[in-house]
Amino acid sequence: LHVEVVEYGTKVPQAEAAARHYFNKPALQLNERETALLAASLLRLKSWHPGVDDDVYLARARRIQTWTRQAGFPSRYF
Repeated sequence: LHVEVVEYGTKVPQAEAAARHYFNKPALQLNERETALLAASLLRLKSWHPGVDDDVYLARARRIQTWTRQAGFPSRYF
């Protein structure tokens, strides 16, 4: 998956832009939670995004955090 082809809603065309839009920093500076929130939003880009208080969305983000830890991704990648 190339981040340039991921569209976060109608106004945020890619992951780098989404990081700057939602967290005011480059994607490489996102922490584990912020990265998981963006990843979780991929299922419903128009309604799920950082800042949305949706229990299903937030649970999905927590699962993604768990999966990345279990997969052994070093924290420096978050």
